[in-house]
Amino acid sequence: MEITYSSKKVFKNSALSVLYKGIGMVLSLISAPLILNCLGEEKYGVWVSLLSIVSWIYYLDLGIGNGLRIRLSESLAEKKKEKAQKYISVSYAILSTISFVAFIVVAFFLKIIDLKSVLNIHGDINENINLIFAIAILFVCINFVFSLVNNIFYAVQNASAVSALTIIGQAIYILGLLLYSKTGSGTILVIATIEGISQFLKNIIGSIWAYVKYPECRIKIEKPDMKYSQGILSFGLQTFISNIAALILNSTDNIIILRYLGADVVTPYSFCYKYFAMISTVFAVIVVPLQSAYTMAYTNNNVKWIIKNLKRAMMILTVFSVGTVMAGIIFRPFTVIWLQKKLYFSNKLIVYTALYCILLMISHTFSTLTSGIGRIKETTIASVVQAFINIPVSVFFAVNLGMGVEGVILGSVIAIAISAIVGPIVSYDELRKIKEKQMETILKSERILWNGQWQSGAMIIEDGR
Repeated sequence: MEITYSSKKVFKNSALSVLYKGIGMVLSLISAPLILNCLGEEKYGVWVSLLSIVSWIYYLDLGIGNGLRIRLSESLAEKKKEKAQKYISVSYAILSTISFVAFIVVAFFLKIIDLKSVLNIHGDINENINLIFAIAILFVCINFVFSLVNNIFYAVQNASAVSALTIIGQAIYILGLLLYSKTGSGTILVIATIEGISQFLKNIIGSIWAYVKYPECRIKIEKPDMKYSQGILSFGLQTFISNIAALILNSTDNIIILRYLGADVVTPYSFCYKYFAMISTVFAVIVVPLQSAYTMAYTNNNVKWIIKNLKRAMMILTVFSVGTVMAGIIFRPFTVIWLQKKLYFSNKLIVYTALYCILLMISHTFSTLTSGIGRIKETTIASVVQAFINIPVSVFFAVNLGMGVEGVILGSVIAIAISAIVGPIVSYDELRKIKEKQMETILKSERILWNGQWQSGAMIIEDGR
């Protein structure tokens, strides 16, 4: 099957992705209160915090996933099937090694530290937090490898498949939660196991789907050609640094709140963040198909297509920003219906979280372009800076200034604003350079053509004499 890019294909992927994401959001709305009812507010806060730590494993891939996506997109654009398969094989080999080492390291540390004390977990939480964390990490390390199939779907211009698989995983998760809720035991360990199994089954289904539909993307059962790891890691390591920075920015708020303000405060913050994150997630789903298409267009030097679709992405950004403001207005009445109970949400928490969502979408719009064309040096530096300042600024606002949970999210707003400013500047600078280079190429071609015509004319005149 020939893999190509086009505005029509991007639109189809975006439309299907939004449809699937809409279904996924409904399923997410169902699963959240199910977990809350199973665990209660305090245990729910602990589980959400542990889950945010566990998710860190996904950021330890040294950028293999993103590196595979861009190299695979380039190989498919150049119609080099064997090269594409070798990139896939070496990616799985490296990621399997990283996953194994990560689990061994985590298991070692769990032998010598007590997470309950480190995270300041107290009250009625009488479960073995170390065991829960170990089980969660085991499943994450397994899914860490199998989820590489998502990057294959992105590279073959089938981003909607990733959203479809997410629905499958969520459906399995909800089924497990419904069955478990009948027991009434409410332990975090079982919730962690159900979550891990649902993700594993989803990834297995996705792998079978990808390798049957796209034979050019099948793994070759042979010794991986490690020289191809260079092509993946050269780009991947830069995205790895950005991912680690994003991890610190997006996953430490729960830990800060748990550590300094208590587990019960995590719950309202978590639901507020989850609510607005659904908006930014849908937006990301729409623009993600552009990333691999940008790569193919850039490989083919199609700058007009890139500019046209960037403008479309910015129009969508405007619509979603207005939608975020409207969502903030209806937040409180919606949560009462959603959670079937009334939690306290301050006005500042709602406003700051909505603002964070808008800035995050701005960052997504332009990082999709810069990652797609491979210019990520400046955005990587911006990510590192914002990650560096996020924790101290959030703690300062929350604790030293006594702002509480609102101070934590305000610190994140200030941090994410850096990427929201740097991304557009870098994108427009790169587009300017591409257009100048393209113009130079055109002028050079015209000079060569003119010289050729002049020389031919001179020879005719000379022959006429």
